Amino acid sequence: MLLGRIRSHSWDEAITLYEEMNKRAIIPSPQTIQGLILAYYHKGGQSAVKSIVNSLLQKDGLSFTERTFRLVSKILFKEVDTNLDDFRKKVRDIGEEDSTLRKVSLNLIRSVRVAEIESGRPKTIHKTEEEMKLIRDRAWVVATSRLLEFVEAFPKN
Repeated sequence: MLLGRIRSHSWDEAITLYEEMNKRAIIPSPQTIQGLILAYYHKGGQSAVKSIVNSLLQKDGLSFTERTFRLVSKILFKEVDTNLDDFRKKVRDIGEEDSTLRKVSLNLIRSVRVAEIESGRPKTIHKTEEEMKLIRDRAWVVATSRLLEFVEAFPKN
């Protein structure tokens, strides 16, 4: 239902529906999270996206994916393409040029690399598919959290 509101560009209705889902403790899918981020972006811009993403990151059990990370980075950090290699290089260059951003840039680069590794990790006999999914999701939550920290510290945003 929420994605239908997004497709019809009914941003207020999508946000209202999410708030109702939240009250009922319904956990949104990754696609719903992405749609919600778009709704907040169209409704309130980057500051609204920062706020909702920060709120979503505080909730347990949400599934953040590479696609969600790319969407947030595209909205909040427009200086880079969604290509993760270019993204890491640009963030690294920023950290090397500005010593005040070195720590947050390294944290972001490392967290993205860990998330990429976890996303590409093959199945093992030691972990179930659900355990692997939780590890991947957690890695993208950390990367998205590090992205917010970087964006807050970066003076051009």
